[in-house]
Amino acid sequence: MKALAEFSPMRSPLKLKGLKFREFFEWLSQSVSTTSQSIAGESISLDFEGIKGWAEL
Repeated sequence: MKALAEFSPMRSPLKLKGLKFREFFEWLSQSVSTTSQSIAGESISLDFEGIKGWAEL
């Protein structure tokens, strides 16, 4: 976790709940899709409800 934190100093890494890789990648896919459809410079919010399905918060 310490090594991952070095990649994102503004946000701590999250631990995966068990083996919920499918849920994580579904959330990641949706997040990338939303970001790719946004306008440059536009603020985008993370789907925190979706994160609860795969991460330990």
